[in-house]
Amino acid sequence: KFIHFTKGFLYEEFIKDLLDKKLVDRNVIEERKEYLHLNLKQNIYVLNVDISEFDSEHNSLAFIQGVLERIIVDSKSIIYNDNIVMVASFSHQKNFIECYQEKIDEYLHSVKIRIGISRAFSSLENMNEYYLQSLEALNLSQHMNRDQIFISYDDYAIYHMIELCAKNDDIKKFCIPSLLKLIEYDLKYKTPFTKSLYTYVLCSESITESAHVLKIHRNTMIYRIEKIIEIMGTDLS
Repeated sequence: KFIHFTKGFLYEEFIKDLLDKKLVDRNVIEERKEYLHLNLKQNIYVLNVDISEFDSEHNSLAFIQGVLERIIVDSKSIIYNDNIVMVASFSHQKNFIECYQEKIDEYLHSVKIRIGISRAFSSLENMNEYYLQSLEALNLSQHMNRDQIFISYDDYAIYHMIELCAKNDDIKKFCIPSLLKLIEYDLKYKTPFTKSLYTYVLCSESITESAHVLKIHRNTMIYRIEKIIEIMGTDLS
């Protein structure tokens, strides 16, 4: 399948070997990179382009791949594990989403494509690790039902960490006792205080914004916060 989709460029096999962890020796990687004239800059990103909902009736995969390569300057791409995987680099660390969101956000939405973006890295032997970050960003975004086109791993790293911890340990023991007390109170009296606290934190402790999100009166939100403080016995700030 990989051979079928490749455009015949030597760099495609090189990127695939890096993603498959067949190339791990730094000297060998540098030799291959120089031979292929890949002038990658200091900050490298792996982009995982989810094409699971791609409308193939109106555009070919090769066309989409070409469009993305033209827009994202100096990037290289291959078809890998049924997605388009791109390698892009910059001389200085910039916010990748800010650079390209306005240029292709509407276009990607129209062709039903989402992009998971890794953190920046500099050593090609670590490419597989950052590929997995971009894939994890896509998976977590979908799991949390977030409607995003550009999905940065940085925004989901904390959830990934919790997911990994949960596989090896009971993460409930990391919760502060006062929070568990609030949860137990809600379960006993069928109150919405835990959700209200969660919303309050997400809204940067804004009473007005929290009330708007929860669709309740501002005075109701003030009452809930006062009750939460009473139950938890904790300074929320």
